[in-house]
Amino acid sequence: MNVKVMNLGLIAMAVALAACHSTEPTRSVEWFIEHPEDLKAAIARCNGNPGELAATPNCINAKRAQGKITWEAKGVIRVEPLKF
Repeated sequence: MNVKVMNLGLIAMAVALAACHSTEPTRSVEWFIEHPEDLKAAIARCNGNPGELAATPNCINAKRAQGKITWEAKGVIRVEPLKF
């Protein structure tokens, strides 16, 4: 295969992958708690594609918010935000 054709193919793949990158803002655990409809949508989106989304900041924060709501409502545990 011609080297120029291969390079063009690689460039096209890189552009396609860059276009797929999410520009969605990162939401905090507290934000998700204050916006239950968005939390529900984020959880559904994360569960629908865990292979690609499970490790994204919004999925992590949405799942922590869901856990905080669930466990604090039961009076079992207080979940603190992660500190980096």
